[in-house]
Parts: sequence; structure tokens; C-alpha cells
Amino acid sequence: MSIRPAARPGFDRKSLWNIAPLGHYALAILGLFAVALVIGIALVLRFGSPGLFLNFPRSNPRLWGLLMILYPILSVYPQGIIYRAFVFDRYRDLFGSA
Repeated sequence: MSIRPAARPGFDRKSLWNIAPLGHYALAILGLFAVALVIGIALVLRFGSPGLFLNFPRSNPRLWGLLMILYPILSVYPQGIIYRAFVFDRYRDLFGSA
């Protein structure tokens, strides 16, 4: 038995690229992001080093911009695909197909 989810019989590879549900959840995602952003900024300014706040993008904007572009493409998106493929398919019988 292969541990690769894509090799399992009946695995639909198209589900890896399904972005249709994003539209339904986009507002909730943005709202949660905004709340987390405000809380994060408040905590850094209160308990961190306010003088160093946003120091990285100010001191090295090109490297920061490159990181902002490449990190989601090379790290976050592949992890999301692996997570969806592995967890959702492999444990569907245990948790259901909600």
C-alpha cells in the first residue's frame, strides 16, 4: 500500500486545484486576517521593540519584497496542497466529508 495520497484508488487529483470554495470563505478569511493583524501589531508595539517595528521592510525592501513573493509560492501553497491531499483524503473515513 502506497502512502502517497495521489496513488490511492479513487483519489481525485482535480480536488488539489479546486479554488471554487475560496469565494465563499474570502470575506471570513479577510476578516480574521484583519483582526489578527490589529492584535499582532498592538502586541508588538506594546510588548516588543516599537523602534524595530517594520524595520526589515524599511531597511531591505528588495529582499523583503522577494520574500513576500517567493515564500507563498515555494512554501505555503505546496504545504496547502500536501495538507489537503494527505489529511482530507486519508482521514475522510474518520472525520467524514464535511
